[in-house]
Amino acid sequence: MTTTGEFINPGEPGREALPATAHEAAATCNLPGGAENVRESQRVTGLTTLTSGLAHGFNNIIAGILGSAEILRMDAPPGDPSHEFIQQIFVEGERAKAMLRQLKAFSQRVPGVRERFWPHVLLEDCVQELRSKAASTVTINAYFDPKCPAVFADKAAFREAVMTLCANATRTLPATAGKLSLKLEAARGEECGLGSLPRGSYVLFSLLDNGKGLGEAAIGRLFEPFASRDSEGGRFGMEMYAVQDFAHAHSGAIRAESSPGQGTLLKLWLPACD
Repeated sequence: MTTTGEFINPGEPGREALPATAHEAAATCNLPGGAENVRESQRVTGLTTLTSGLAHGFNNIIAGILGSAEILRMDAPPGDPSHEFIQQIFVEGERAKAMLRQLKAFSQRVPGVRERFWPHVLLEDCVQELRSKAASTVTINAYFDPKCPAVFADKAAFREAVMTLCANATRTLPATAGKLSLKLEAARGEECGLGSLPRGSYVLFSLLDNGKGLGEAAIGRLFEPFASRDSEGGRFGMEMYAVQDFAHAHSGAIRAESSPGQGTLLKLWLPACD
């Protein structure tokens, strides 16, 4: 069985499609069900303890960085070109603080603040940031259906999940002609091929890359928290596990399809908000 897919902005005819051929090596993580393996439960418990300690330590580091940046901003004369760079420190610092809040929420199992928002608006902002930071050899294509329904979710956590998936995919890209394709569309739970995803209306975010791809064994462990695959496509278990945790917490699902040399297709479903 093979799966093929093309993500092209329909408004740009002739745009080269990205191949998404995948053998039957798919990792599917849906709503958790059944008793967890005792050993895995112990490992996750250890992970939450470690995460709590790391979050506390990094919080102190970020506080020092932002405090020093504030002193630089006060000392810099009006119109000084360094203001732009100092401001960027604050921007990235706020993003780091948002990530720390997610780490603390994960370690304490405290849900983030959820709100109703339009995902295509947030994704446009993500693409803008990705393009500003991407290497000149990387092409980023995006098509977000403006008619896609809203979602009720932790907005900061959704953004972080998307950026994590994109950052991991970027690390797998070839040195030349790297490509990422992002897509947002409406979907039905009963039509997604995931038996445990309830019927109903969903928002589907898809990310396709033309990177190294993953073999059957690697993709089967893609969402394990302690599985590091730096040599197998640049993806890291803890980051992917956090994305899976986000999907589970929001009654959604995440699926990966890949094969060596053919890139990877990631799909993230979230319930639509009527």
